[in-house]
Amino acid sequence: MRAVRTFIPKLEASAAEGRVVDLINMSSITGHYLYGYFAVYAAVKDFVSHLTRHLRMELGPRSIRVSMPKSDITDPPRPARPSTSRSRKTLPNWWASWWPSLAA
Repeated sequence: MRAVRTFIPKLEASAAEGRVVDLINMSSITGHYLYGYFAVYAAVKDFVSHLTRHLRMELGPRSIRVSMPKSDITDPPRPARPSTSRSRKTLPNWWASWWPSLAA
């Protein structure tokens, strides 16, 4: 919210000069579906989606386009295999979920 409020005056000034002005908020489809253990993340993403729809309604008449790309769930690149015994002990469940051979 703070970032959006910070940019709105600058966006309005640019729109008044006739420039094409876009406000882009990033969201995720996670806000629309139920996933276990993602309650807070999903709630925040749904908030962003709802806020964006309202901003589109409020800022559109001022020539500010508001859009919201929604990403799908992705499989991020995995980090390199843990190289030290300390790192394996620090996050055993996390490492084991990606490298089952380490769980033994």
